[in-house]
Amino acid sequence: MSLTLDAAPAGLNQFAVTKAPMIQAKLRQGLEFENLMTPRSADRVYSAPNATSGDLVQPYQWQFTPNNADEISAEELYLRKIKLDIQMTADDLEKFWDSYMVEWHEIGKDPIEWSFPRYMYEQVYLPKILEEMNKNAWSGTYSAPTPGSAGLSVNSVDGYKKKIEDAVTAGDLTEYATGALVESTMVSQIESWIDSLPIPYRDAQGSIYMSPTNAKKYYRNYRSEFGYGAGVDNNANTELRVEMTNKRIVPINAMEGSNRILFFPATTNNMIWVTRRNYPTYFQIRWEKDERVIKGLAEIYRAYGFEFLDHLFVNDQA
Repeated sequence: MSLTLDAAPAGLNQFAVTKAPMIQAKLRQGLEFENLMTPRSADRVYSAPNATSGDLVQPYQWQFTPNNADEISAEELYLRKIKLDIQMTADDLEKFWDSYMVEWHEIGKDPIEWSFPRYMYEQVYLPKILEEMNKNAWSGTYSAPTPGSAGLSVNSVDGYKKKIEDAVTAGDLTEYATGALVESTMVSQIESWIDSLPIPYRDAQGSIYMSPTNAKKYYRNYRSEFGYGAGVDNNANTELRVEMTNKRIVPINAMEGSNRILFFPATTNNMIWVTRRNYPTYFQIRWEKDERVIKGLAEIYRAYGFEFLDHLFVNDQA
């Protein structure tokens, strides 16, 4: 009897290997902005009415002299529809089975019953989706896609950074100067910036949002100036307080690379994100089969912005 084992060792070795229980993937960042900010819902456009008035009190005279210069406007946020399109073919799955999990072979099953696409979506794709949404909430700039071609993630929606830049350019939002943020002077820069705000806002409670790099600059400068350790534990300032202001610094990963800082009073719920009413807030994937292909599709709506620009304060660094 003659026995040929040309291809058998490679196949047998697939069963001799002990596979890790899950595929390893990069660490991802979650939805910081949507966990920290105020959600709203609308059908197509979210409109926040704004009202301002000029001086009202005046010296007395017997004649009636009306002096109320009122202005009523609105901040309008237009919802953008965003989507997921995922496709896997029988050949894609076979490549995975041949190289990683031979015992997970599912050829012959109805494609809608394949477990590998769901595994990839839950363990690999979903963390990446949430990270992209968080980044886009800050740095996104909407651009209409080319028909028939997949658009870029960053072009799916206008983020807070774009909304701030547009408001500054239009003259609707004033920048309060900090100058370039420097580690050796960061504490005094932030304190001086707060001191430059209008009086009602200087002691208003809330968070100052900035990149993690700039938050570290603040902490390290605070540590350098005031120290911490035995006898001065209260100076550790791990909560990144800005003393005597009712404010603290909150680092936002999505803002990394930007030197913009922003503040609004906590009582105003001014920084918002909007979804479409009676629509899923987050992606709910649905699977469709077509011959030896399985497709995952999902759609949601998003808009990011501010309800009242007079409650928003930013520095002069982009």
